[in-house]
Amino acid sequence: MLFSRSENMPFCQDYRGTRRTRCGWLRAAEASKRKVRTDPAVPPFRFTDALAMVGLLSEYLFLLDWSKTDLPQSSHRLYILPVSTMSLSFSIKDSDLVPVGKGIYLRRAPPFTGTYNVLEPSPPNIILIFGWMGAKLPHIFKYTKVYEDVFPNATQVIITSNPQLFWSSNRTRMKNLLPVMEILEAHGCSGALPAGQESDAPRILAHCFSNGGGVQLLTLGNLLRSKWSLDLHGGHVSALVIDSCPGTPSLWRTVQAFCVFLPALLRIPSVILVTFIYGIITLVKQWVFGVQPISERLKEGLLRKGPQGGILPWMNEQTPRMYVCSKKDDLIPIDQIEEHVKEARRRGLNAKIEMYEDTPHVAHARSYPERYWGAVKDLWVSADSM
Repeated sequence: MLFSRSENMPFCQDYRGTRRTRCGWLRAAEASKRKVRTDPAVPPFRFTDALAMVGLLSEYLFLLDWSKTDLPQSSHRLYILPVSTMSLSFSIKDSDLVPVGKGIYLRRAPPFTGTYNVLEPSPPNIILIFGWMGAKLPHIFKYTKVYEDVFPNATQVIITSNPQLFWSSNRTRMKNLLPVMEILEAHGCSGALPAGQESDAPRILAHCFSNGGGVQLLTLGNLLRSKWSLDLHGGHVSALVIDSCPGTPSLWRTVQAFCVFLPALLRIPSVILVTFIYGIITLVKQWVFGVQPISERLKEGLLRKGPQGGILPWMNEQTPRMYVCSKKDDLIPIDQIEEHVKEARRRGLNAKIEMYEDTPHVAHARSYPERYWGAVKDLWVSADSM
């Protein structure tokens, strides 16, 4: 059991994560501000727990490198916590983000009392951000902060992606995203709005990073289609940014994706462990049960269209999407992204590509911020003008 006595820590967390029932997202947000009691009972050890413990151990060792520079001066006491929780303690307190689920955070939009200029594009009122696998909150904050500056009156929902999700069943992944569904329902995304509230119709910008974020995006779409029965075609203004995906990396690149965020001390043994486990699970799923690789399901999900919408139910063929990629991406081959763009266009989807020459994986905004965010704003303008 890993815990902290500090009142600055927003919640305690065991190695399986804080367990939540399906309460409303608002109740979950309020509960997160109170001290959460931990269950003293020792749960049975499962095979996937070994993977979680490897991740927590790596995060703790990574914390030792951070403790000299990033921790506040008042926190010299050693807390045996994963980096994800420590990052939360000294980063989220300076933001408006509220944890509403396991790896899910909400930034409520401030009250808007002004009026929009009819000659200017209406900004999004909901922004969904799907982080890449292993991304820490301080990394994702770099994007949420820009969105706060560009679209200050938008509600932001941040969905993180951790390696354990890739070993989980689709049912487990969908259950983890129930708070996101409830937030979208609270903002009128599941159906028609009452008379007189048409001006508050959802305007949704979705932004996913790498295959990790793409899988969360795909899972959310499947969850919404399983729970919502309404035809949302054409009802919402929306746009989609697809950063550094989709792709089907080789075994070595897949292992790299799992281990790239680990400290050097654990990288070699983790590569061996992940290679062995990933190989076994892949063989069993594909050869025994005939399950399609999740990266291939993501590719096909991004291409879906029809009565039940696109990858998200309110998207259709006209929904503008932008693929962001680089020729120097070491994880996702650029030729696979280019091929996916061609296939999307062949199927009648409104797709464009923003290609960089020398940027690493999911690092395009860091290298060329003006170009990157200018392209995102142009994408939204094209969505609003349709």
